[in-house]
Amino acid sequence: MCKEKVLEQQFKKNLKDNENIVISSYYNTILPTANFDYIILNSIESVSEEKYESIYQTFEKAKIICFGDRAQRTKEDEKWLDKKTMDYSLTMQQVIDEGYINPNYVGFKFECFVEKLLKELKFVNIEKEVALKTNQRVMRTDFIVDNNERKIIIEVKSYRSEFIQNTIIKQAIEQVEYYKEIWKRVNEEEVQAVLIISCQVPDEIKETSYKKRGIVIIDISNLLYLSQGNDELLKELIEGVQYNVYDIMPKPLVDLEIFKIQSKEELSEVFESEIESATSFIRKLENLEYGKDKEYEKLCVDIIKFLFRTEFTRMSEQSSTEDKMFRMDLVCGLKETSEFWKILIHHYNTRFVVFEFKNYKDEIDQNLIYITEKYL
Repeated sequence: MCKEKVLEQQFKKNLKDNENIVISSYYNTILPTANFDYIILNSIESVSEEKYESIYQTFEKAKIICFGDRAQRTKEDEKWLDKKTMDYSLTMQQVIDEGYINPNYVGFKFECFVEKLLKELKFVNIEKEVALKTNQRVMRTDFIVDNNERKIIIEVKSYRSEFIQNTIIKQAIEQVEYYKEIWKRVNEEEVQAVLIISCQVPDEIKETSYKKRGIVIIDISNLLYLSQGNDELLKELIEGVQYNVYDIMPKPLVDLEIFKIQSKEELSEVFESEIESATSFIRKLENLEYGKDKEYEKLCVDIIKFLFRTEFTRMSEQSSTEDKMFRMDLVCGLKETSEFWKILIHHYNTRFVVFEFKNYKDEIDQNLIYITEKYL
């Protein structure tokens, strides 16, 4: 049994070939009367104690296995779970270390970006996976850092979409607020709280969270703002999200003081710099002599990076085909960030695009196109 109808349909699709498995959501009160050996409850933190008892009594002969995230249990009606015994727990780092998921997993990559950002912002004493202990349980916050004045609790949330439901954002805010309360109760000191989230968050939610709860929300627009002027950091951010960030306007934080960041009035200078870069590329193309292939290739790669840095997952220069017979100037991994790339991905069943650069004065013949086609 799972939390949402969407998950229910996904499980049914993945397990369609298994005849002895029944998939249902918690909201479906109509279940087959057959006896089950096992009942697996996903996202148990979403279930009330009454609902759990009802399932337990209905299927009293079955062994019930529950999966949940302790860090998500912040509401009063979820505290009944604290009384239950947890047989096994696993942190994200353990999942990666034990080989269950690839380190390039999007959520992990986003968290790595956040850690790098904190280092770039000159925070001291950056601690990861810090335990927050109560009498009933132990939870872990993603980061605790020091800005030379007070401790800051930082929780990181990564999502695949640019926009998510406000209810999910509010649940994340409640979680961070709960961490903040625990820290104050245990350590007898105030702590600042920050929620870093990979999607866009409405400005009114940011303002309300800051004014009423003292929690600073940093969304994708703020992260773009903080990454300005650092190409490596920006590249890592782009690779850590699964949508196009090109059209998102960088915005300053609701509280710049928390990171001791000066107000970036030079933001307009950044845009002017972009225009200067584009003009410079045009001038270099116009002035480059025909036949200078290496210089032309390098210039073209720089132009592609400048134009499409938010469109591709990665860029690989001078890659060879498997038989080593051909070398491709530039190969880029695709994201579904525009209709054009979506057509390539779904209609042509590809995740890569190949760029070939030729610096000729005269029109190229058909043979060169055939050679490029062989790369594929």
